[in-house]
Formats: sequence, structure tokens, C-alpha cells
Amino acid sequence: TFLKIQNLLQAGDFKIYNASAGAGKTYTLVKEILSLLLTNESDYHFENILAITFTNKAAGEMKERIIATLEEIAKNINPKEDRYILELASELNLKPEIIQTKAHTILLAILHNYSKFSISTIDKFNLRLMKSFAQDLGLSMNFDVEMNTKEIINESIDLLYSKIGEDEKLTQTMIQIALDNMENDKSWDIRKTLSNDTSDLSNDRYVEEIDKLKNISLDDFIRYRTTIFDDIKTLKNGLKMIGNNFAELLANNGITYNELPGKSKGIFTFFNKLKTHNGIGLVLPSDANNRTINENEFLNVKNLNPIAESLFPEIKNLFENAAKFNDHLILLTAIQKNISSISLINEVEKSLDSIKKDSNVLLINEFNTIISKNLQNQPANFIYERIGSRYHHYFIDEFQDTSTLQWNNLNPLIENARAQSDTIMLVGDAKQSIYRWRGGNPKQMIDLVEKHEEENIQVEELERNWRSHENIIQFNNEFYSFIAPELNLDSFKTLYEVGNKQLSNPQKDGFVKINFIEQEGNSKVLFNEKNLELVLQQIKQSVENGFSLSDIAILVRSNAQGVMV
Repeated sequence: TFLKIQNLLQAGDFKIYNASAGAGKTYTLVKEILSLLLTNESDYHFENILAITFTNKAAGEMKERIIATLEEIAKNINPKEDRYILELASELNLKPEIIQTKAHTILLAILHNYSKFSISTIDKFNLRLMKSFAQDLGLSMNFDVEMNTKEIINESIDLLYSKIGEDEKLTQTMIQIALDNMENDKSWDIRKTLSNDTSDLSNDRYVEEIDKLKNISLDDFIRYRTTIFDDIKTLKNGLKMIGNNFAELLANNGITYNELPGKSKGIFTFFNKLKTHNGIGLVLPSDANNRTINENEFLNVKNLNPIAESLFPEIKNLFENAAKFNDHLILLTAIQKNISSISLINEVEKSLDSIKKDSNVLLINEFNTIISKNLQNQPANFIYERIGSRYHHYFIDEFQDTSTLQWNNLNPLIENARAQSDTIMLVGDAKQSIYRWRGGNPKQMIDLVEKHEEENIQVEELERNWRSHENIIQFNNEFYSFIAPELNLDSFKTLYEVGNKQLSNPQKDGFVKINFIEQEGNSKVLFNEKNLELVLQQIKQSVENGFSLSDIAILVRSNAQGVMV
């Protein structure tokens, strides 16, 4: 099936392709790149193109697709009857035989100068920048890149632990953290938490916050930590007191829980839990409790005891005070959960810097930060001079997964491209943003699309799904439209409402089925058995319907679930 591109890139174009799943974005990217190559007089115009993808696999696939397509065109026995060549001829206003000859010479040029064929991940492009500017950045010319950031972070934490007993302040802090954790029914060993938090904070989404933390001393963290723990203890005692005040209120007025709305399962339960709470975790009101008090359902109960009715204002006041305490407690508990590892984050960083210096390595996720701090304000010509290439055409695939810092780091080149009437093409789908854990920011794409008129950006929709069958496409359209109203941000609501009207292709049929399984009581074992039985039944049914086992994929949320399946 051939996808016709309505408006191929012209000089000065800044174009965004909104491409939902299966809409042919790779096909479109490849065709746009081929069009630039085939219409330029030079066979080496590929040296002026920079295409950035998000994974090595995607970069490899795009290179292979371009080379394979050029080879197919070059070796075609009858170009005047080939549908793809005729389509290119029509769109580029070139004769089929000229396209064939040009494809052959371009292919040879690429193969003989493959290192200049710049289709890579953004990390590889950043590495190229770093190597070019190593001396300016005070880096060793032969530094190594550490891809396994988790491993080196764990090594730095081991180094930190080895200082226990030597560094008195650090030792006291670690002992206090261990005692606090045990008091809150947590493990005394915070290695895992420290490792996870350091990994999370090391992505470029938190650069500014981490810089601010570097100005806070270990003593400051210790004082703040003590304040947090004391405030939490005070709030929990206050909630317990509210529970006791409620019990006294009922006792002083001769009221039992049977005379309150919901009886033993109503508002009484919430206050009783506050009174008897052991201090571990939170005691929050149920939705029914909130309706009882905040929507005055308390007063709408038939045959309500008049004394109980008269106590409603005081009960409501206790409930509202508990809500205020809980709001503050939720915030402090969230801080408490991470304060131990965050208070040691600077110490881990020191250990990390020591290891990197000794090993002459840089972490791959440091690249964006280093470039941002040192190269972002450099003129484009200076950058081009150092990397030995000048680009006139920029292609960024999976743009929704580009981080704010990555996009800002490309800005000198992008702004220069716009000023020079070069071309920029971004392809993505904010709905498919799956790398937010690495700082991917889909809002960048949403904002550019929303401001396309004032920014003079062309936005084109790839409306047809060429991959899936009709019923699956229809299900996706309806499902995302259904959940759109539940989203908080209007821009995201619009994205899912407007962006899910994919057109189907000639492939009919397709099948979607959803089963909701209720968990009986607290038995996870029984719940898992029901799930496994259902999966087995579905596999057997699919095999009976003519599918082979190799046609079936089972996705699970955890490795443990995969083992059970």
C-alpha cells in the first residue's frame, strides 16, 4: 500500500507530523529524506541531513529502510512501471529513469561515506558533540561512556557505606535513618531506596532541583529531617485526639454508634479508627464518609435521633479538622518517604564523582546536562565547525519522548536552520509518550501544535492506520474518546478526543475482548488463579480458531506474573 504525501518539504518549512500508531510515520520520514536526496544536484546531500531517533534499533531500521529503498529503485528492471517510482516521479516532477540513475549514484555515495550518514540516537549525537568539545569542557579526550548508570550508582552507594565509622557526621546520620525507618516499620538498610532515588533524580528533568540541593549541607538536611518527623508525630497525636473527642462527645450525650448514620459501618468507623490507630500509615475517610458530612447526608437520615442531629455541627467540625490534619500529614509523609535518601544525595554525588574521575567515565544521562550548561549558548557555526558537518535538514522521530533539556540543547541548530531557510521536521504522537521516566516531555509537542500558526509551523495529520485491523482501530478510537473526559488538563483532553479518529485500512475484522475479574475478599491467590485460568482458556480457544502458539503474545505487569503464566 502506498501513502501519498500531500506536501513534501520545501525550503524554510518547519513541519510537524501528528502520527498515531500504525499511521506510517517511518514511511513518511524515509520518503521525505529520499525526496530531498533525489531533488538535489549533489549526490552527497545526505551529509547535510541530521535525523534523530530515540533508540538504536529505530536508527538502524531507518538507515536500512533508506538504503534498501535506494537499492530497489536503482536495481529496478522496469522503472516506468514501478508504482513507487511512478509516485515519486509524479510528486518530484522527475522522469522515472532519472530517479533510478540518481538513486544509484546516491547509494554509492552513502556506502563510500557511511560515517557522514547522520541518522542516530540523540545520545550518540550528544556524544559526538561532547567529543568535539572535550577540551573546552575540561574532559579527557579519551573518556569512556558508562551506559549502565544503575551499576555505577550502586557502586557509589557501596563507597558511601564504606565510610561508616570513619566519617562521624555521616555515621550518625545513617544510624538515625536506620532507627527512624525501624520505628516506622521499614527496613533499616536504605541502599535500594537510595539507589532508586538517585537514578530517578539523575535524569535531566530534575537538573535545576538537583543544583539547588547541592547548596544544602548535611547538617541542614539533618535539622529539616528532624522537623519533619516531629511534625508528623504531632499531627498523628492530633488525629488520635480528634478520635477521642468524638468518643467523648457521644458518651457525654448518651449516643451510641447505632444511632448514627450507617451505624457501625458509617462515620463512627472513621473516628474510631483515629482513636485506636497505632500510628503506622494513614487513616482517611471513605467516599461515603465525605458524603455523609460534606453533603449533609447525615441530616437526611430518616428517624434520626434528635440529640444526634443536634451534635452534627460539632461532628462536622471534628471531621473538617481531621481533614486539615490529614492533608498536611499526606504532604509530610510523602516528604518523609524520600527525605532519608534525598538528605544523602549530595554524599552519593561526591562518591559518584570520585568513581567517575578514577575510572575516566561519564554517565550517558549526564550528556544533556553538560551540553546545556556549556554549549547551549554557543553559535551554530561554531558547533558545526567543531563537529565537522553542516546540517540543512533536521528530522526528529518520536518527538514526544524528547526531554525539555534535549530540545533546548538542539535550539542553537534549530534556530539557525529557521534563519537560513533550512527545513525541520518533527514526527510523533503525544499519546505514545512512554519515556517520561527519562524526562520525555509530551507537552512540548502539544504546545508546538497549539501555537503552530503564530510560530509558522505546518501541522499535518497521518489519519489512516495501516497496521491494525478495522475492529481494533475502532476500539481504540472509542476507548480513548471515552477516557478523555477523565483527564485533568484540557490540552490532554483535546489530544485524546480529537486525536483518536483514525481511519481504517482495507484489513477488515479484528477482535477485542475485555474481562473484568472481581477479587473476592483479600485473597490474591484466588484472584491470580482466576486470571491464569482465563488466560489458559483464551489460549486454547485461539488455537482451536486456527492460530498457532507463535501468533500469541501475553503481556503482564511484572516478572512475577510472567513466571506464573
